Amino acid sequence: MRNFIKKIFRILSKRQLDRREVDIDKRFDMAMDKTFSEYQETFKKLAEYDRA
Repeated sequence: MRNFIKKIFRILSKRQLDRREVDIDKRFDMAMDKTFSEYQETFKKLAEYDRA
């Protein structure tokens, strides 16, 4: 799944041809880490509601 999203991200980033592949990977990883941490926060909140 992660590789699939990475491919889409690369296709969208092809418009910026001056960008290097490494830069694309770095921006992708930053975006993935951000969404993953947001999911973690949401799951923590849901777990707290379940305990209550």
